[in-house]
Amino acid sequence: MMYRFIIFLLVSFQLLGQGNYSSEPFIFKEILEVYDLNNHIYIIEDQEGIYSIDQILNQKSDFQFEKFEKEAFLNAEYVYWLRFQLVNDPTFTHVFENWKLFLGMPDYATVYILNEEGKIGQEYKSGLYYPSSKKDMPFGNTAQRVNISFDATQPLTIYVRYAKKDHHPPAVDVSLRKYDFYQSLDFVINTRRDWAFLGFAFTMILLNLIVFWNTRYIAFLYHGLFILGTMIFTLDYFGVTDDLPFVNNRAHFVQLVDYIGLILMDICYFQFIRHYLNLKQLLPRWDRVFVIFIYAKIIFFTGLTILYYSTFNEPLADKILAIFFVTEYLFILVFLFPLFMTKEKKGLFIIGGTLLLFLAISMNAYSIINSRGIWTLMTEVGIVGEILFFTLGLGFRFKELRNEEQEAHRLKELDEYKSKLLTNITHEFRTPLTVIKGVSELSRDYLKTNNVAQLESGFQTIERNNSDLLNLVNQMLDLAKLENKDMHVNLSQNDMRDVLTHVTKSIQPLATKNGVSLKFQSTEEEVLMDLDQGKIHTIITNLLSNAIKFTPEDGLVTLQLAKEKKEDNHVANITVSDTGYGIAEADLPFIFDRFYQIESGPSRKFVGTGIGLALVKELVGLMKGKINVNSKLGEGTAFNISLPITNVMEIKTAEQLGFQFENSVSSFIPYEIKKKTAEQPVLLIVEDNLDIVNYLISLLEDSYILEIAHDGNEGLEKALKVIPDIIISDVMMPGMDGFELCSELKENEKTNHIPIIILTAKVAFEDKLEGLQKGADAYLTKPFRKEELFIRLHKLNELRIKLQEKYSQFALIDNPDALKTENSFVHLVNSVIESNLNNEQFGVEDLAKGVFMSRMQLHRKLKALSMRSASNYIRNYRLYKAKPILKELSQSIADVAWAVGFQDPNYFTKSFSKEFGMTPTEFRNKN
Repeated sequence: MMYRFIIFLLVSFQLLGQGNYSSEPFIFKEILEVYDLNNHIYIIEDQEGIYSIDQILNQKSDFQFEKFEKEAFLNAEYVYWLRFQLVNDPTFTHVFENWKLFLGMPDYATVYILNEEGKIGQEYKSGLYYPSSKKDMPFGNTAQRVNISFDATQPLTIYVRYAKKDHHPPAVDVSLRKYDFYQSLDFVINTRRDWAFLGFAFTMILLNLIVFWNTRYIAFLYHGLFILGTMIFTLDYFGVTDDLPFVNNRAHFVQLVDYIGLILMDICYFQFIRHYLNLKQLLPRWDRVFVIFIYAKIIFFTGLTILYYSTFNEPLADKILAIFFVTEYLFILVFLFPLFMTKEKKGLFIIGGTLLLFLAISMNAYSIINSRGIWTLMTEVGIVGEILFFTLGLGFRFKELRNEEQEAHRLKELDEYKSKLLTNITHEFRTPLTVIKGVSELSRDYLKTNNVAQLESGFQTIERNNSDLLNLVNQMLDLAKLENKDMHVNLSQNDMRDVLTHVTKSIQPLATKNGVSLKFQSTEEEVLMDLDQGKIHTIITNLLSNAIKFTPEDGLVTLQLAKEKKEDNHVANITVSDTGYGIAEADLPFIFDRFYQIESGPSRKFVGTGIGLALVKELVGLMKGKINVNSKLGEGTAFNISLPITNVMEIKTAEQLGFQFENSVSSFIPYEIKKKTAEQPVLLIVEDNLDIVNYLISLLEDSYILEIAHDGNEGLEKALKVIPDIIISDVMMPGMDGFELCSELKENEKTNHIPIIILTAKVAFEDKLEGLQKGADAYLTKPFRKEELFIRLHKLNELRIKLQEKYSQFALIDNPDALKTENSFVHLVNSVIESNLNNEQFGVEDLAKGVFMSRMQLHRKLKALSMRSASNYIRNYRLYKAKPILKELSQSIADVAWAVGFQDPNYFTKSFSKEFGMTPTEFRNKN
């Protein structure tokens, strides 16, 4: 032990006595994880950066190493040489294997370790700007370091050439560590805040991008990209950027990555504010300024990047950037005032987050301008605060958007609702207007011919439809009065049974017209009470009319009156029940809503305005009564009204009140269709409104054989049975509507040739388009001009006759492909006949089976298409097929007759002469 101590003294004395090289060595006395060597470093300037390690070692007199003071200012333009010595205490022996010598933050550093002879034994490179391939330890560039191993019992001298390139002053910080920085517990403790921040930022990026993907609300995208840009920028200060692939060998790209992060952060921040606040609508002038700033940012960052890569003066670039950010956020602060004045709640989140971020940027700018670098804690606090404020704002805005979306959906539904209401009201108005207009025109003709009976009938029709229009208008006005609280009850004491009896009688014609039984039943002989006769009439008329309307033929509608005691009061219970289609359970809660239309079930085929039941409920409520409904699909519906019975008013008759009970449906005189003897086109009218039917009959009976159907189902049945030449159909009808009827007819081989005219009150372009898509040949809207109807019919008849002539002359007999494209049915008929051409026994029954029709359907369809009966069509098809054979001269007349299916050549000759006006021989000679 004494021997070792003497050696230690000799070595120390020798080191201290080496003139200019004299220094205080670092002495190892115990095992530690970290040895701080900064107090044992000696330094010398190399202002020109021209000296080599050999010159430093050999020209001792030219170099004066001085003690290094960590707080001393070092010039960023100089190269510095560091020197320190390591020796051990005599009592301490240890071999240091793979320890890390940390150097601080040099851009270029070369470490020289001298051996026992004072020669360079080991040489290592480190530094930010050295490629990884040249470094002793390539990764973990937060602190530059080299890996060394040595025996502590031997004195060790180390030189370091330390240089900067980015104009930052050298940051010398020398230590010897057992573990690398990422293996050190101190590192974990010191950087856990940084990594927690990065984890938070990464989580928020994913959250914003996921929400954007699901909502397509672009503010989430810009906020996520803003956080991504922030994260890219801050990664450089945690030593991550330098270790990225490609970048780790090209340190100059670190700054480019930083700028990319900054420009992404800055532009997306502005874009986020624009879209989050909907700035174009909220503050349009500021929105234009923001757009200008975004372009200015692109120009600025482009110029800054060019400046940096032309000078590599990072401190200058950082100061310019700091000034730019402070100026920019001062502008943002100015913007916050008008934003605050808008009193938009969502703007408060922008104000809070921006103020916090501005504080962090200002503190950082102060730090950068004073050459102290980025204040990472303040950066993290500002960014986290901004992210939290903006995220809360996005949550608030998302809630607003959902409310706006729900409101937009509600408004869309309301708009569709209004559009549907307008369509239905239009239908309700257009149908009677069509009748009034048409009958009034016809009445002029009746007046000229002094046709009193027809004139009287026309006046009744006009009066009836005028009453329908007036009733509809009055109902709408009554609803408006109820809404404005302008309607009052006009009570008088009267017998409710008597009032209901009158209402039943007034509506009986409607029940008779629809083939529905109507009954009135009462358990009381008399129910005296205070009531408003006019309003009771309106209520019961509406309920009975609906019941009759939605009850099929041979159904039953019942009106019942009963008196009941509830608690201390008596009530009159009025029930209107039917055996009709019923109402779906889903529709029951809404049927009293104003303008509500049932969209499913058989009831949807009946046009209405949705006013009647709403008015009924309001009137019942006005009289302090209650109304409820019970219904099941297919079983019928029952409305029950309970009205309190009071007896305080004066007894007045209806006449005294000026109220008159009028028939809801005036006497209806149906037209009788005149029987035709001449051969005329058959026209099928499908219409549920009898007034329209009568009007059309009066217009068309002289020119057509008319068939009538009162709904779509009956129309389809008659069309298949009669095979008419043309069809006129309404759209809105019970059962099958006009569009469905048109589609069914056009898809059926038996009826697809029949021209169809849609005649409807549905005037919307979409309805017209739907009708045409279903196959309608013409679309006329009510009220229509009879001249237009005549022209449409005339043109369709002309087209029908042209096709009949074409097919009767077998114009495409030699071009079956063209015929198939033009008319697949005629092509099918021809194909069946062709395949049986030489079959003498082939007849009409065989052809009907071949085209899957009855004999009568085949006859009517062929008659409509070619003006030929089925038997005539088969015979003449054979004759037309004989013509090209006769031209060949290779067969006798008899052979030709047998070839085309004629058993008797004489009959062939007779038929040929009748069809073509010449005998087969004359035809052959002529051709």
